[in-house]
Amino acid sequence: MSESRVMASDYPNIDVFYNDASTNAKDTLALVQKRFDKWDGGPRIEYHKTSANIDDFKDILINAVENKDGETITGAISGDGSINNIMQIMQDPDTPEVVKNSPLWTPGGGNAVNLFRALTHRIHDRHPDEVIRTGEIVEFFPLNIKTYTEDGMEDEKLAATIFSVGAIAMAASYLNHEEHRNSKIRNRKGGEIIADPIQILHSLKDSEQFLMNDQDHGVRNVFDNIYINSPWNAKIMYARNVKLTGPAYNFEVRQKNTKEVVTAMAKLALGKDNGSYLEDQRSFTVLSDNIMAQVDGEAWEIEADTVFDVGYANEPIKVVTTLKNP
Repeated sequence: MSESRVMASDYPNIDVFYNDASTNAKDTLALVQKRFDKWDGGPRIEYHKTSANIDDFKDILINAVENKDGETITGAISGDGSINNIMQIMQDPDTPEVVKNSPLWTPGGGNAVNLFRALTHRIHDRHPDEVIRTGEIVEFFPLNIKTYTEDGMEDEKLAATIFSVGAIAMAASYLNHEEHRNSKIRNRKGGEIIADPIQILHSLKDSEQFLMNDQDHGVRNVFDNIYINSPWNAKIMYARNVKLTGPAYNFEVRQKNTKEVVTAMAKLALGKDNGSYLEDQRSFTVLSDNIMAQVDGEAWEIEADTVFDVGYANEPIKVVTTLKNP
């Protein structure tokens, strides 16, 4: 393979892992199979059904990649939650290096596909084979988020595209409600366009400001604290100066009102910075109760006085992209 510029087409194999319980996963799998079946002389491609259990998923992924001596691309038909599992596996010290070096390819599928949007031209949405024909292998650093509670509990998560505390995390939680995911309206063709915004509006209405403290700005009220690690996030935010290659961008929405939220989004769209770039590790404490946090659309409730340390993963992850300097 080329030492300077490695292309996806340099790899003779692709292992595609799919979670058929994910939104749109079956349709995406059928599309990938159809497109690659027509590619004479293309890479050898195998399909592997994954498990919701990350340990089982890890065994499936490692066995497939090791059997090909690492000369394979890791394809993941799923949403950002399952992509996050793959990143955790690749960042695990116990994972063989040959697996860590397998480039990640995201054909789509799943509920949220932020990393897919960050890596792939829209023209390739229905032509996944073209991503492999033309895509380049690049490296990027996910965000690394460590949390500490008063009880001494410590946790560590990775975020490919977005980490936030507050309103957007509440929206992610609402979008993941089983009743919403299984609603008849949402599961009709194009139903997400109607159902999801309504659910997001409900979540913003129910979200409240919270107290946050850090050494730079002290104690203050915040409605949302957001870290963006790619140009495409949550389908509604585009931070013009943020690249997949870094650095990430952090900004706050202080007030709970429509004007404040719309103004913050408009500034992002216009490329007018109202935040700061993440150059070094940053720490802050959430002082309030009943607040949500989320990474890549996967939300959880945090305790009062939870401390967050936000930085970058120690090692980069290789990805397949059709975008220049994404």
